[in-house]
Amino acid sequence: MSQESRIVDVAETILNGLTELTEESEGQALAGPLAALTERARTETDPEARLKIEDDLVELLASSPATRERLDELLPEIDGEKSAESPYTLGRPVAKDRWVCPEGGYAWAVLSADDPEVPPSHCPVHTHLRLVFRPATSSD
Repeated sequence: MSQESRIVDVAETILNGLTELTEESEGQALAGPLAALTERARTETDPEARLKIEDDLVELLASSPATRERLDELLPEIDGEKSAESPYTLGRPVAKDRWVCPEGGYAWAVLSADDPEVPPSHCPVHTHLRLVFRPATSSD
């Protein structure tokens, strides 16, 4: 079961123990909206609308220190080792159009189509060679 789909169960658990977690006035203020959101989440059939309701549930539960602490206890963080790729990997460099020296002594990356800077016409290292355009898809 994904963490997103578990939030409704966790919210109901917190709702059932709300009187022990919070002071009476805070519990009464949270009980109505929390019950309404959990009911809406249970009955919502549109996945995108349900995700929005689940986000609202998390926001409501995080608004009180007591319910936020209980939420952290009941809904542990995602285990990064089980995910498809570590969030700390550098990945691959982004391919860019560029002007290059045929001898490999210089490259000028084209940052955007409306880049105001114009690349030099000749290689600054090999001054007799003109730069050649290489689109991002070519391998060099």
